[in-house]
Amino acid sequence: MPDEFHDSTAISAARDLAQEIVLGHPLLMSSQADLGVVLAGSRAVGYQSLSSDYDFLVICETEVFDRIAKRAGKASDAKGVDIPVDREALKREAGAAVDIAVYDIGRLSRAFSEYRDVVLWIWMNAKSLFDPAGRIAALQDSFKGYPREVLERKLKRHFLRDFHLSVHGLTYVPESDNVFSIVYGISAKVAEFCKLCCLLDGKPFPYEKWLLRACRDTTTGQKLYPFLERSIDSLTRLHGGLANSAGLLTKTVRALDTEACDILESALVEWGIDRSWIKDAYGCLEDVLFEEA
Repeated sequence: MPDEFHDSTAISAARDLAQEIVLGHPLLMSSQADLGVVLAGSRAVGYQSLSSDYDFLVICETEVFDRIAKRAGKASDAKGVDIPVDREALKREAGAAVDIAVYDIGRLSRAFSEYRDVVLWIWMNAKSLFDPAGRIAALQDSFKGYPREVLERKLKRHFLRDFHLSVHGLTYVPESDNVFSIVYGISAKVAEFCKLCCLLDGKPFPYEKWLLRACRDTTTGQKLYPFLERSIDSLTRLHGGLANSAGLLTKTVRALDTEACDILESALVEWGIDRSWIKDAYGCLEDVLFEEA
């Protein structure tokens, strides 16, 4: 838990803000007794800067969600309802922008049961502010970690995606000046490495904004982070076209596909992935092409 949340003053301040802005919002105030509220995002996990938004998420039963959605002019089958606020006014008053979104507990429970990584990351790291019916506690308690077979499937899938990028995404001819292919390929490989590092620790991974930060906090990520950081840095220096950056890119790709990959493969084997499966991964690449979107 971030140090900020050992400070009762910080918790109290977030709760006061939620009481005034969330529970006091015209679209929500008549349903106060039926709502649970959490602080999510960067301020919940300790990744925030001074100007970071306050992300307040509201949880409620389907009947209440439908009623709020109707008031907000949204369809009842919406995945979530963004509650309109005057961001600029709140930024002046609260010192930071505020975002509010409402979710149906039933839909969230299904996402938990389907082991949706980003949803799990958001809600398992969220800090409960108001939970009169215990819905937030029940939701968080429902996640006991990934079953081993689920985690193995996820590890193999993301390893194959990384391997697929090496085979089909990082082959280039400098004179073709296909900058998009290289920028996408390296960035996507770094993202897959980050996801794998989180999963190897048995943790869900966050949305893209925080992938590299979350990776750095994992066991394998501590070893991989210097390679990933240098890879991202190389993308910021692609001026003058690929032909003028060929040496830099060759060094970056080689580091990702040799030293960094060796660290990752060793971690996968230590976790329990059969080394023979890793060595035969080329034969499984078609699985990536035929994955569901």
